Amino acid sequence: MNRGRINFTLLLFFFASLASVPAVYYYDNGYRLSLISGVYKTGDFYIYSPAIGADVFVDGKKISDGNGNKNWFFIPNLKPGNHLITVAKKEFWPWQKALSARGGKTTEAKAMLVLKEPKGKTLMSPAKDFPDLSIEDIAKRGRILKDLLYSQNSGEKISGSEKIFFGGERKQLFAEWLGDKKSAPYFFCDEEFCDDNVLILDSKFEIKSADFYPGRKDLVIVSVDNGVYAIEIDARGGRMLQPVYKGKNPVSITYENDPYVYVFDENSLLQISLE
Repeated sequence: MNRGRINFTLLLFFFASLASVPAVYYYDNGYRLSLISGVYKTGDFYIYSPAIGADVFVDGKKISDGNGNKNWFFIPNLKPGNHLITVAKKEFWPWQKALSARGGKTTEAKAMLVLKEPKGKTLMSPAKDFPDLSIEDIAKRGRILKDLLYSQNSGEKISGSEKIFFGGERKQLFAEWLGDKKSAPYFFCDEEFCDDNVLILDSKFEIKSADFYPGRKDLVIVSVDNGVYAIEIDARGGRMLQPVYKGKNPVSITYENDPYVYVFDENSLLQISLE
């Protein structure tokens, strides 16, 4: 091969490399090319799992093997539109939502995982004596019973800039954002706008009690009919509801820095772990 041919080849390679630079740049910045929809910009998901070691799926495809030691999962470069997100772990009820990926934006969501068989203990029962109860437990059950009575008579609960309150003769439950509307968290928003007043639950039964889920501002614990449930404020892709306790006629209460749900049912006071 003569020198002129070698120089021409080098020049051709050089210009081809220059031409590929914009393509690499756009690809790295989330742009994709489709024969049907043309050029589009991808969106990302940022998903939280409260349980370490959960499996995360996007449209049925596993993107995490559940062996990692993390709670947050970043899922990049998704085609704009709805994608089915599933977070699952064996001992928990699975969480699933159809969330929208938006070009050039990150969609955040937190999974709700409730134990299928939550652990707990009985703090009070008419059928048994509890000589093994500590003084702290005895004092605690008196305070909880008093708070449960107040909770049933109370029309609202406030935590920080959020409020939950009853409507419709206690058959409806609402969440309200009390802060600046521009700073409302994602679970008060949809793709278009944020609403500072959200209907969480519209029940055919009276809602006997409602409290914020311990450690979470996006979830609520409610007592309805014969059960206690965890329910999301976030309505995107369907509002998830998962059972915490089933009994006869329970009423429940939670405390902000306490990882338990306290349930009074059939004259027994139960302490149920959410972790």
